[in-house]
Amino acid sequence: LPALLSAGSALHVLFALAAHGVALLACGHALLLWSLSRVLKKRAFQTQAWLTRWVGLSPALVVLERLLIRLALWVAGLLIVTVGLGAWSGALRLDHKTVLTLLSLLAWMAVVWGYERRAWRGTKICLGVGLATGLLLLAYIGSRFVLQAVLHRV
Repeated sequence: LPALLSAGSALHVLFALAAHGVALLACGHALLLWSLSRVLKKRAFQTQAWLTRWVGLSPALVVLERLLIRLALWVAGLLIVTVGLGAWSGALRLDHKTVLTLLSLLAWMAVVWGYERRAWRGTKICLGVGLATGLLLLAYIGSRFVLQAVLHRV
């Protein structure tokens, strides 16, 4: 595949794949953060021994939130570079993939802004990460699924 692409297009694809990977990692981290937060709020760990061990081994929620925000900054940065390389290589067209990618970029930036400026914590951050990841996955994977599975086009 890289032999068929120009250098700018190959870098565009590489950074897009990296953005997808880090976004999925951030989404998994958000699920971990959300589940740990729920366990702590419900005090469910007091009744189950394995939950007590899990809570005891996990870092503080603030540490997990900071790591999630760092991942969100990485995704936003990778998306900015991806869009920039797409515009530079001529691969950027105003279609559903570009619009969903830009909406995802705005959602990732809103997560960071909400954490820094509005003191969003816990569930709000996790929902924002889930929304941003969902938009990013819809940008390419969702469009490919619709084209191939639903519309039977290649």
